[in-house]
Amino acid sequence: MSVSKLKFAKSLFFNDTILITLRISDKNGEIVGYVKGGPAENYSLRHGTHDENLGKNNSAFMEWICIKQGYWGESHGHLLRSTYLKEAKRLGYSYVTSYVHRNVIMNRMDKGETIEIVQKYDPDKLDYYRTDLAKI
Repeated sequence: MSVSKLKFAKSLFFNDTILITLRISDKNGEIVGYVKGGPAENYSLRHGTHDENLGKNNSAFMEWICIKQGYWGESHGHLLRSTYLKEAKRLGYSYVTSYVHRNVIMNRMDKGETIEIVQKYDPDKLDYYRTDLAKI
């Protein structure tokens, strides 16, 4: 098992890990997607990222959303993300942070989501953002 797979597997047993799965509705309940994260303090942020909330224990970091090929484009990513946000709020977090492409952030903002770009990165435009959970 590679180091990253081993690290991922171990993290599933941490008490503060947030894991949301997307399953097929049948007797086997095969997992076809997931999103995982936890306290922002547990993550190493990209070089150059400054988050004023680090150390305050009020932010959950959301890792990448993963969906099995063949299940893309059906709003499953949106479902996983919105469920993650609700779970983070239920657990007492005030914010969720992550990295995503700038155009995705702008589309979410255009739809009325309360998102702040904390750190812009050019030229790749994979920006660090914060979602205020008080608004959901």
